[in-house]
Amino acid sequence: MDTTETPVTTPKLPPELERMVFEMAARTYPAGILPLMLVAWRVKYWVEPFLYRVIHLSPHPGRQHYGFPLMPLESLLKIVLNQEDPKSRSFCEAVEYVFLEEILIDPISPILDAILRACPKITDFFTRRPIGSNLEALASLRCLRRLAIDTYNLFSNSSPITPIAPAAANFAHPLFRNLTHLELTDLPARHGSGSLHRSAFYAQLILIPELTHISFNSAALAIGIHPTLAKIKTLRCIVILGLPLRPHESELNSSSLIPDDRFVYIRQTDFQRDWFDCAKGGGGYWGIAEVFLAARRKGDVDRATYLISDKDSRWRE
Repeated sequence: MDTTETPVTTPKLPPELERMVFEMAARTYPAGILPLMLVAWRVKYWVEPFLYRVIHLSPHPGRQHYGFPLMPLESLLKIVLNQEDPKSRSFCEAVEYVFLEEILIDPISPILDAILRACPKITDFFTRRPIGSNLEALASLRCLRRLAIDTYNLFSNSSPITPIAPAAANFAHPLFRNLTHLELTDLPARHGSGSLHRSAFYAQLILIPELTHISFNSAALAIGIHPTLAKIKTLRCIVILGLPLRPHESELNSSSLIPDDRFVYIRQTDFQRDWFDCAKGGGGYWGIAEVFLAARRKGDVDRATYLISDKDSRWRE
């Protein structure tokens, strides 16, 4: 009888499957990327670009935000301005999500221009600051699908003190050519007090060729421009977002939005958490809206129901 012991081998995944596992972990749990980089050189090579997949530019650097590290602007610029280095280019090409808060640097416009032009694969952009001088850089983002912005900040370079004229709106700009999801964080007062002024300002929304989803932080604005929304044939989803403690439901009485089968009102708990949840692969409020609308169209929900909460697990996939 042969008593030679068979050596025990450690099971190994195929390299492509191993890489897929580590990349999935980096995508869904960004706080774990740095520890993963210590596993092996090959793992570091796979997951390090995920450090740059979500860029959160904030005047409060040095802390985690919903699991994502805040990116110091100086660190990002070192990478952005060093495009001759293949590693820097690969990091820039990994950027997909940008959350831009007010940056206390003047002027910020050329800096933002450099960032946008160096990161061609940005798909999702959220900003709180005026970026009117960066429209051409935004238009260079052929992968841009989701934009969250106050249109005053989009079509102006100044602080929102006075209303801007309807002629200033340009929804036919090339930056909108591939956009599917648009969140308008607008306050209607910035665009004039009259409904005619407001309707004229947003009339060009119909020129966004691929628009399928639109959301509003203002019920008054959504109600005021619903006649324009009714003309957008590609539009499948209209969302009003309201804070639980400051609901807008009373504004919707007798509104033409209510019978629109694309419409849903969502009480949103935390808009930042929702945005970063999407960056981790979650559906966010858009996913909630789609699940709810599908259920209502199937008859699983009363057709008169339009008000839901993002805390309701029934609408999460």
